Amino acid sequence: MWENSGTLGRRGSDTAPRPSEPVGLRRDVDAAMVETNRTLRGFLSQRRAQALLVAPAYAVLWEAVADQVGGKLVRPRLTVASYLGFGGTDVDAIASVAKERPVLDPATSALHFVGPALYALVLVGADLGARTVWPVLVAFTAWGMGSHAFGAVQDVRADREGGIGSVATVLGAHATVVASTLGYALAAAVLLAVPWPGWLAALLPLPYAVNAAAFWSVRDEDCERANRGWRRFLWLNLVTGFLVTMLLIAVART
Repeated sequence: MWENSGTLGRRGSDTAPRPSEPVGLRRDVDAAMVETNRTLRGFLSQRRAQALLVAPAYAVLWEAVADQVGGKLVRPRLTVASYLGFGGTDVDAIASVAKERPVLDPATSALHFVGPALYALVLVGADLGARTVWPVLVAFTAWGMGSHAFGAVQDVRADREGGIGSVATVLGAHATVVASTLGYALAAAVLLAVPWPGWLAALLPLPYAVNAAAFWSVRDEDCERANRGWRRFLWLNLVTGFLVTMLLIAVART
């Protein structure tokens, strides 16, 4: 709900966007994504050049990653849209953040899943402050962040060697497992605020917390063993998806 055409500035711009039509925000997001794409491709080009100094085959891997750039770029686009939607104007700054920043990566990953749900709720005019809504959104975000963080643990050494940053490369394997476990626990605690029978959903994040906590002792040197937990995580998703569906049916029938 925005018009900022011609007002999006470079670093230091003091021109604030003005509320207007949705098409204005869409146009500004598209314009900012051009800079985001340029920043992302520049980053990948730099990594390829560095890899070429190590071995030609290593550079080919970065070329393969660069070839995947394109499409909708959902996470960067959500980041850009949120920034502009809250009044941001510094395109250079958001382009750098939108390409993915270590520690922020669990949040952008969670937005990928929670964003569509939030959008749908806004479209139907749902009360975001209702006890049947806000705990679900908060828990979904905590679950998404915990899941992304846990998934990054197994790749700590490989990511560092490849020059890739993530929450796990910054915090380390053990601290990331702790953060992931706490994220799942937070999701469970928040869901207790949902009215019956919805609060039964608080049980669903607990197996994820147990799965992550099983690798409490993991360290950077043996981070790869967390892959066993990641494989269990994928199976948990199948079971949890079924249980969530059954619970939604039960809620709808009450």
